Amino acid sequence: MLVRCRPLARSIGIYKGLYRPHINAQLGLIVRWSSVEKSKTKQLVIPDSKKPSLTTRVVNELKHYYHGFRLLALETRLSMKYLWRLARGTTLTRRERQQLVRTVSDLLRLLPFSFFIIVPFMELALPIFLKFFPGMLPSTFQEASKEQDKIRRQLKARIEMANFLQDTLEEIALERKEKLKHVLKEDM
Repeated sequence: MLVRCRPLARSIGIYKGLYRPHINAQLGLIVRWSSVEKSKTKQLVIPDSKKPSLTTRVVNELKHYYHGFRLLALETRLSMKYLWRLARGTTLTRRERQQLVRTVSDLLRLLPFSFFIIVPFMELALPIFLKFFPGMLPSTFQEASKEQDKIRRQLKARIEMANFLQDTLEEIALERKEKLKHVLKEDM
């Protein structure tokens, strides 16, 4: 049982009484310092299999969409500056141009998305439409885990394509080598 501890020496991490656990998330271990034993004990962390309550999930979703709208507003404001610079005749860097294109596409994606927000109770159908049309959601609203899954799938497809092309090139090289041997035998 952990109790609230008072730090004695903050710089070296000594606490009075029971020591605070240090969580190593990569290894899934909790390292506890025991004041009685003056040693470390490692325990395997078993992740909770419980789903969070409905209210916490709703609050998390609302925060997610709040931050998405806020980020979209910031990107729109920044893109307006880029448009103003383009109108004055200055050139944009590659990164600024990509930002401008991404923001304009996000704003165009937001038009059908806003239909779900304006029509009453239509937001209940939004997850179904997002399942069928995942590109409908603006980039500022996408979750990091889904983005990583998408990158993994693309990487896997690229590796498979590279292996296929490599095998094809090897087959072509073998065929040409055999043709060359056959031509050399006929010439001799």
